[in-house]
Amino acid sequence: MLTSFRWSFFLRTLIEIYLEVLVAAMLQILTPGWDNLITSVNSVLGYGFLFGLFASPVLATGFLIANKFTIAKAEANDKFSKSYGSLFREFKNDKGAVSLMFYVWFFLRRLMYVANLIYLRERTTTQFVMNIMHCVISLSFLSFFLPYLGRFTNFVAIFTEIATMMIFSLCASFEMGFDSETENTVMWSALWIVFSIMIVNYIDMGVCLCLGLRALY
Repeated sequence: MLTSFRWSFFLRTLIEIYLEVLVAAMLQILTPGWDNLITSVNSVLGYGFLFGLFASPVLATGFLIANKFTIAKAEANDKFSKSYGSLFREFKNDKGAVSLMFYVWFFLRRLMYVANLIYLRERTTTQFVMNIMHCVISLSFLSFFLPYLGRFTNFVAIFTEIATMMIFSLCASFEMGFDSETENTVMWSALWIVFSIMIVNYIDMGVCLCLGLRALY
């Protein structure tokens, strides 16, 4: 089993920290500094990381298209499975090249979200429209392809997108100028939705863990 993490470990780590590194890199290039060695190194790293992060969707697209047939039958290809197996083990990969583009959209969505968050911070309506658009695209992808092997995991992913749309809508509603009582109601509603997302995802993680342990033993 551990052989399936040869490259997957590093790639999955990149996927997990992508959003945080992207925010840090974009903030760094907003105020680059060349006054001394430390600020210069920070600026160079910021531009370097940002270039790599922007290139990620392109590289991922090329890799997925080049290996679409191999990915669909990853278990039959021992070399590919040992190198990248765990990245695709949770997906069906059975509906053509477009259904493989989960990671491409994952990167693109975060690129657009961070750019939206930083560069459009004064345009709340535009931010709201773009955030809802991201959710609709993700929801359409999940509903049409049902990419995960587990039915419950597909349900959790769809539920999370719908709940995220509700949170964005509630946050945007603050621009309507509610009174304090209504604002508290909206705030607690958003918090309860966040808690429900966390609970459902923790349940899914527990189910996946139990299934994985059962497969081992």
